[in-house]
Amino acid sequence: MTKDIYLDPLSLELDPKNYRIPEEYRKSQSQLIKWMIEKEEVIQLAKGIVQDDPPLFNERVVATKEHGKYVVLEGNRRVCATKLLLDPDLAGAFKNKIPVLNKKTKDQLKKIEVLLILDRDSAETYISRRHTTQGVKSWNTAAKQRWVSDLYNKYGSIAEVSKKSKMTKTAVGEYLKDYSLLTYSRELKGWTKEEKAQLNDIKLKTTPFTRFFRQEGVQDVLKMEINDDFGFTLGMQKNDFDKSIEFLTRKFLLKQTTEPKKYNTRAIPKEVFKDLLIENPNLKKSINSSKFSQLTTIESVVHQPRKIEAPFFRDLVYHKNDRVIKRLVYEISTIRYGLFRTSATFLFRALMERISIFLIDRYDLRGKLYEGHPNDWTPGLSDYLAFCMKEHDQIFIGNHRGGLNRMVITKKYCDEVIHGKREPDTDTLLGHTRSLKIFIDEIINEKILKVPS
Repeated sequence: MTKDIYLDPLSLELDPKNYRIPEEYRKSQSQLIKWMIEKEEVIQLAKGIVQDDPPLFNERVVATKEHGKYVVLEGNRRVCATKLLLDPDLAGAFKNKIPVLNKKTKDQLKKIEVLLILDRDSAETYISRRHTTQGVKSWNTAAKQRWVSDLYNKYGSIAEVSKKSKMTKTAVGEYLKDYSLLTYSRELKGWTKEEKAQLNDIKLKTTPFTRFFRQEGVQDVLKMEINDDFGFTLGMQKNDFDKSIEFLTRKFLLKQTTEPKKYNTRAIPKEVFKDLLIENPNLKKSINSSKFSQLTTIESVVHQPRKIEAPFFRDLVYHKNDRVIKRLVYEISTIRYGLFRTSATFLFRALMERISIFLIDRYDLRGKLYEGHPNDWTPGLSDYLAFCMKEHDQIFIGNHRGGLNRMVITKKYCDEVIHGKREPDTDTLLGHTRSLKIFIDEIINEKILKVPS
């Protein structure tokens, strides 16, 4: 049951269960406001709200009633910004940055439209759709992990979470595994206050850390296994395992005072474990030495100077069954692109075209693609990408038009190389790679794709 009502923003409570907000800021309304000022740019939003006359509030707020209070489920940033406009004292030390309202504007903001929903359960599907479509600030990876984890704890079934979230079961499982790794890391003893703050920062880039554990042989070396309930089975002493995770956390996630993060998504497992054993020589007896010796070294991956060996698609892994994508991923992840730049460009373009066809066929859209065209019409990559852009909302969870636009730009570069209009250039090729690698990985492994109806 839903109904539209009008409420004073000052009577609304910000949601302490908001997936973006770290646990330590959820204890009071003042802490929630402080976090939103510091991390969510609500002062800038407040300024934007009052630029127009009447003040632009954009879309309505969603709320429910809990313990006699109206709690905002959707629109926390907008409500927080409006609260600050109506009562600048709520901003604390940031009070002098809040725009001063005249009486007319203040009166216009005292009542805002609110969609009142019966309870959180009724709101879940609505809110998830809002944060995975264009127009609302999308949840980042950390917020999605928390959200998926909360849904799993609530429903206890990947299938049910997939149904509620409109994600594939594979994507749900990956989010849960990643969240369990990060939770284990955050809960290790010995972190300083500053380090805890870094690890709990909702904007922390966690992909390099979580992706490392998906690389072949990593979990075997650490003698670990992620169970069906997303806990860990350990084959070494917990104390030694904790030392390993602490090392990886520091090197992948934490900013060092004197040096940048040591590893990124291109880290070679054997090189990482060599560094681990240099810092912790006692762990040599704990890790799986046989699996460690089988890991690929950086020298055997590619025999090129380090300047041109690190990026490209070497760490791209495909977990599904499309035969063509599987072959292309294998070839593009192993090619010595520093020497074979034109061939690498051909492969890049071929991978983009196959991915586009995969998206169209996955949602049974081929008939719609051909509508209005002659019987002998043969679509090309430009047609496929334009069509995927047109059908974006049927295909993707969230707004990924930027990724499709980057594919269009990369296609232009590839075509110029293939047709001899420009020389293949390693730096340019790697620039296009960096802009698309994560997007391609998330498509082929179905992390950002809706479940076909």
